[in-house]
Amino acid sequence: MLYIANFSTALARNRYLKPAFLGLATVLALGAAGACGGKGPALDRGTPRATSSPIVAEGIAFESQRSSRIEIHASNRFGAELVNLSAKAGSINSHPSWSPDGKRLAFTSEREGPGDIYTMNADGTDQVRITNDPAADGFPAWSADGQFMAFASTRDGDSEIYVMRADGSDQKRLTNSPGSDSFPSWSPDGSRIAFESDRAGNTDIYVMNAEGSDQKPLIADPAVDFAPHWSPDGQKIAFASNRDGNSEIYIVNEDGSNLQRLTDNPADDGDPAWSPNGSRIAFYSDRDGSRDIHSMDPDGGAPTQLTHGDTVYFAPAWSPDGSRIAFSSSQDGKLSILVMKADGSLITRLTDRPFSDLSPAWSPDGSNLAFESNRDNNSEIYVMDADGSNQVRLTNNRAADRRPVWSPDGKLLAFESERDGNREIYIMQSDGSNVRRLTNDAGADYAPAWSPNGSLLAFTSDRDGDPEIYLMRADGSGLVKLTNNTRRDENPVWSPDGSR
Repeated sequence: MLYIANFSTALARNRYLKPAFLGLATVLALGAAGACGGKGPALDRGTPRATSSPIVAEGIAFESQRSSRIEIHASNRFGAELVNLSAKAGSINSHPSWSPDGKRLAFTSEREGPGDIYTMNADGTDQVRITNDPAADGFPAWSADGQFMAFASTRDGDSEIYVMRADGSDQKRLTNSPGSDSFPSWSPDGSRIAFESDRAGNTDIYVMNAEGSDQKPLIADPAVDFAPHWSPDGQKIAFASNRDGNSEIYIVNEDGSNLQRLTDNPADDGDPAWSPNGSRIAFYSDRDGSRDIHSMDPDGGAPTQLTHGDTVYFAPAWSPDGSRIAFSSSQDGKLSILVMKADGSLITRLTDRPFSDLSPAWSPDGSNLAFESNRDNNSEIYVMDADGSNQVRLTNNRAADRRPVWSPDGKLLAFESERDGNREIYIMQSDGSNVRRLTNDAGADYAPAWSPNGSLLAFTSDRDGDPEIYLMRADGSGLVKLTNNTRRDENPVWSPDGSR
């Protein structure tokens, strides 16, 4: 195995890698495609890949590297009107996946750690974090009914496939293998999930039932097969493979029969994504000297280059109506999310700002918002008026202060901070004065939630191994462990009457 601590460095080197998972802030395992000893020629995996959702129609989302950041973009299917969607400078935002109704995009971001799943509106607004784990989560893929997401995570050691509801709740592990499982793709009817795995020594495409049963390889081949994507009718799977010497696009029947090669170019082609009506396949290619988004007929004919430039574009994802393409870009070592019309016009950047503001929390009377921001090169707590005016910094510490929550009477703010070495729960007056530490444990304590009467705080802690829900008085006394199981219990929320 090859271990890389900085994914941006890997991008810059354009290494031939097969990621077990992607991460910038933590050390993530990546298997070299040619490192398994005679498993076939090396495959260019130096950029992250698109997630698969039930594929979308005439617009494409994809990733791009420009201005040293990788962001998610979208365009129409002819490459015009490129739009950047992910708008969070200084962080890695990648792997866009459209919701079936086209209203939301799920994506991976490292803005708060090694990688979590976020969703946002199709125009880049209302960015919401839906996973929160110290390990890396990524490759989100919506189910066809929009109720679930499959994703990959390293939370249990190796990269495995998980499923959760679209709001991030009810997270369940589907695979458990000694290798790396990633890049899930739902069948259009929601009954099966295709994914890539190196459990047998080299990377192959596997298929399983949606609840995780009956896991089996689609095609057993000594080459590297990756990035599976179901056709809209569920009869075929497109994927990339180096079986003929370099990365090319192939399609195969859903039972593994009738393998066909679609591209034949000395350059690398990858990240295939079917349009919703099945008439086109978007993919990345560096055949013209830089990595750009292209599209072609499903028989490999009529290829069209949609993006043009010196940056790196990859991971295309069609919008459900087929009018747009979201994608990722990499520039200056950062990943960004953009969107364009399906003809490649009107490129708009969704994640690219000079700083990141997040975790907004309304004061009880609705007059103020507390939030966290890295505008001063560190995550701190700020407060502003409800109209965005009068923004004031409340904390000032070299460590990260995050996720403020107001007490019901509006006098206090609880938050999590790493100022004493690891994540603990703190409170302070709403003007930032009188900061007090409430928890003191070698584990991580985070996600505080006030009871409606303000006398108690629920929070998450992994002090006993797995994250569990704990309860304490507002002064830090009377600690009680509420949950105890081998699964992850996180992010407590009180019922309005405080009874649960």
